[in-house]
Parts: sequence; structure tokens; C-alpha cells
Amino acid sequence: MYLDQHDEKYMQMLEKPWLTRSQFIHSEQLFEDFTDQIFSIHLHSAKKRALYGYNKYHTERLRSYIHKPGPEIRLKNRAAEKLKKISARISNFIHKQK
Repeated sequence: MYLDQHDEKYMQMLEKPWLTRSQFIHSEQLFEDFTDQIFSIHLHSAKKRALYGYNKYHTERLRSYIHKPGPEIRLKNRAAEKLKKISARISNFIHKQK
């Protein structure tokens, strides 16, 4: 309340450094350690999500997308199966010609 009523004192307080030199160095080290941890941790162990409420539903839905092959994967699998059948027919045809 005192600073709110005395603008000069309020401005003096704002002009002072917020952290001392040792506090600043310590905060830089904390930030560096924090960012190192973020970039060095494996992606799957870094994900933190509450497992209740909507987050539980959302997480389960995301997991279902990961574990179920999408239509493009099913099409690739079908194409691979067709290619295997075609190559089997070709190899049978070649063996019959010999």
C-alpha cells in the first residue's frame, strides 16, 4: 500500500535489480539443466498427462490411433500381398518353362 501511494519509492524499487549476481548465475544454471533434461529425455517417457477426466479419454483415443493401422497402411499391406502373389506366379511360370 505504501508503494502504491508513493510513486517515487515505487520507481526506485523497480530500478533495482531483481536478482543478485549469484542468484542470476544460479537461475541460469537451473534453466540450462532444465533444457538439457527436456532435450535428452526419450519422447515417450517425456509425455506427462493426467489420466482422469477428458485427458483420459483423449489419451485412450490417441493410443487407439497409434495401435490401429490406418487405411493407408492397410492399402500398403494389400499391395504387398498382391506383389507377393504376382512374384510367386512369375517364379512358377519361370520354373515351368525350364
